[in-house]
Amino acid sequence: MGMGVLVVFESLNVSLKYPKRYQATAFQKCGRLMRTFLHFAEIRSAGQLLVAACLLGFLRWTDPLIAQGGDSFTPPVTMIEGSERLEEWDVVWLSGGESVRGKVLNATLDIHTSYGSYTLQKDWLAGLRIDAGPGHADRVKTANRNLFVGFINDSIQFESESGENQEWTKDRIDHIVFHRRAEESLHEASGSYVLLENGDLISGELQKWLPFIPLPNQRASIRVEDIELVQFAHESRTLRILLQDGKEISTGWPQEAIRIRLDLGPECVLPISHVQTLYMNTKTLPWVVRKAFDEVDSISGDDLAHPPAPSPKGMVWVPPGHFQMGSSLIEKGRDPDEDPLTEVRITQGFWMGEHEVTQGEYQEIMGSNPSGYRGSLDLPVEKVTWNEAVAYGEKLSAREREAGRLPPGFIYRLPTESEWEYACRGESMTRFHYGDDPSETELTTYAWFIENSQSTTHPVAQLKPNARGLYDMHGNVWEWCQDIWQDAYPGGEVRDHVGEGKGWLRVARGGSWLYSAAHCRSANRDSYGPNNRCSDIGFRVVLGAE
Repeated sequence: MGMGVLVVFESLNVSLKYPKRYQATAFQKCGRLMRTFLHFAEIRSAGQLLVAACLLGFLRWTDPLIAQGGDSFTPPVTMIEGSERLEEWDVVWLSGGESVRGKVLNATLDIHTSYGSYTLQKDWLAGLRIDAGPGHADRVKTANRNLFVGFINDSIQFESESGENQEWTKDRIDHIVFHRRAEESLHEASGSYVLLENGDLISGELQKWLPFIPLPNQRASIRVEDIELVQFAHESRTLRILLQDGKEISTGWPQEAIRIRLDLGPECVLPISHVQTLYMNTKTLPWVVRKAFDEVDSISGDDLAHPPAPSPKGMVWVPPGHFQMGSSLIEKGRDPDEDPLTEVRITQGFWMGEHEVTQGEYQEIMGSNPSGYRGSLDLPVEKVTWNEAVAYGEKLSAREREAGRLPPGFIYRLPTESEWEYACRGESMTRFHYGDDPSETELTTYAWFIENSQSTTHPVAQLKPNARGLYDMHGNVWEWCQDIWQDAYPGGEVRDHVGEGKGWLRVARGGSWLYSAAHCRSANRDSYGPNNRCSDIGFRVVLGAE
């Protein structure tokens, strides 16, 4: 019972010692310890029963606090400039290449940025790099994952490990790696992350800007807490807003500057011209923050639980999840190559083209149009080989990267077969994404196939979309996938299934204007050689992790 009492006192100590926004994680840790204690404790007296009741009451008090903030704490910054941060000593790397361990004695450092000057407490600094930014600016990284580019004028007061006091001017220093403090495990991004045009990252609570965002042609406004992120399109002077339910809206250009109370204390006023993206949901650490601080080059599934940017024009976000790939033995019209049913987990979200690549889009990127059916640039491109479809994704990626519109770590490419079926089905396990439709009468409202196509392709996005907002997933033209054809699925449970290995044929999905309703089913598959040109084969692209 003594242990339980100690836990209560430690939790109360936390409530006094740390800022309010750090208390949730501390209470969470104490709560886990208490629950473990109560589970195994043997209560043998009235006094012990009273203590147990007090512990349960304490848990009821702290649970709401845990719920409010326990999941939004940022992981500690452990590495700076490729060096591990020590628990006791700061390390100064001098311009000559040598390093010295000890303690930086400056209580604060002043940094002068393009949007203001700020005094930063030394205890919250993680790293300082001299003459590393644009225009020979300095770079400051903080323990709560903020990044400032500007100029430091202070000299560094330093006490070495041996007790010798020294003072260095900027020109003597290459970089500093500040020591880690125990309190850093309690860091929380309490409001929003802001990515600036110059690459700076700051976090804090928005003060007086956008308490509600007025939307065109709508009576109601969107609450800030409903927003995932806001991207500032400076060329068109519009805001692109991604909501947490996946919907996107655009609205007019704000007139006011953004005021944000930094997690580090100072208030910051940001001109709109300086802001690139607002990340409102800090429970998911934005990819740009992880890339800047963890020096990661690959994207994990956790990074893509939510879209890292507003959807590019004509693309639909497909979040990670899992589904059964293939068809059941009793599904009408099924084929043996849809066996065995396989549980596939899609670990990374991606964007998918809301419709098949049109002749106009293909011609813009590739400079030619191989299609046999002409008359409108909104018709899907066809008679395009698998190799040409792959080349289209590569060229589109290169163009968007050069224009600065490609999210870091993403490329345009063909979908994998599992991504295609997952995107097509939505939450369904039926023959078609909208239902079983045994008489196949509803299909005419979703797909162009042999019964209604009049033996030709049709402009994209003319019929109903699926639940994700994707058009023509059934019919119009077959769609190339990335995979090498396999006669059967692996079965069991797999992650991010891709058909690989020996083989020449490639996968195509979705059916076409030339084929029957059974060929348009969500599970139906077909295969063609990578150089085949058919008047009913086209493709759509995804924007996914490399």
